[in-house]
Amino acid sequence: MSAGCGDDAGPEPDSLDEAAAGGLAVGLASLATFIDPADTAVACPGGGVATFSGEIVPDAANDSILRMDVTMAPQGCGLRVGNVDFVLDANPGVRQQGTAHIRGLVGPYDLDYDITGGFDWRVASPSRSGTCTLNLELTGRAEFVGDDTEVTVSGSISGRFCDREIDVPLDSLG
Repeated sequence: MSAGCGDDAGPEPDSLDEAAAGGLAVGLASLATFIDPADTAVACPGGGVATFSGEIVPDAANDSILRMDVTMAPQGCGLRVGNVDFVLDANPGVRQQGTAHIRGLVGPYDLDYDITGGFDWRVASPSRSGTCTLNLELTGRAEFVGDDTEVTVSGSISGRFCDREIDVPLDSLG
């Protein structure tokens, strides 16, 4: 049986604490920020890749709305959280579905996405591994600044990530 909410024993050996779960959420989200998902791959900071497939298309009834359905599949994707190096593999992958409401020609964009799916993770030292499932909601706003090459985001990603409740500010995606 699992311990009550007041138990300070920490996570099970092959589970993640809140800090690690939140850090992985930020790491995965930073790979996917404003990418063109047309069957592309992004190098992960610690090696491996995250491949993207899907589409971002204008809404048929309202061209000020972009609809997104994109799946990210990490493949040996290395991410560092604190002083721990994680390697992630799709199981089945991370799917983002939702909308961006465009205000004006270059934004701002009001964001509303559901993020679901899962991945396997492993850490070499100390040796441990597990599977994470996620059921998250991203709500916020994105705006181009300066010469329209830099994007600032505000809002949050919240919900269940790796069996933990998280609420991560989007501005932490840096």
